[in-house]
Amino acid sequence: MFGKSLLSSFKRTAADLVRTDRGNVAAMFAIALVPMIGIIGTAIDYSRAVAARSAMQAASTRLR
Repeated sequence: MFGKSLLSSFKRTAADLVRTDRGNVAAMFAIALVPMIGIIGTAIDYSRAVAARSAMQAASTRLR
């Protein structure tokens, strides 16, 4: 019972959010924030991987 009422309440709230004109900027920002955080995380991971690779290359040239 509780799960169905919670789901129907969420559906109604989501439908109201889509239908209304007020507050859409905040909703769009919240939706856009998820991929933005993912892109930022990917960029940080990539830069750390490149730095680690450069450090390993520098260390390997010192050993020769």
